[in-house]
Amino acid sequence: MNKELDYGLFQIYGKYLTYGNDLLFYIGKADYQTLGKRIFQEDWLGTTDSNNTKICVGRLHGSQTPIEKIWSKEIDLAERFLIYVHKPANS
Repeated sequence: MNKELDYGLFQIYGKYLTYGNDLLFYIGKADYQTLGKRIFQEDWLGTTDSNNTKICVGRLHGSQTPIEKIWSKEIDLAERFLIYVHKPANS
């Protein structure tokens, strides 16, 4: 995940004692740096149960790669949308 086009979004899932396995912990983005570099900047990755941790990545795709500034804006909008859609429900 450290090649020239490895920019995009990532989601981290893990085990939560109260709610069980496969709980969405974090949604993040990698722009202006690769997914491989960005994901491992999170301090808490080493503190979770690695046997129950999943990292899912997604790359934006189109007919051509846009300039970095536009690509960054598109990644930012996609991240905002995912966070909005997956936010906890109000009680």
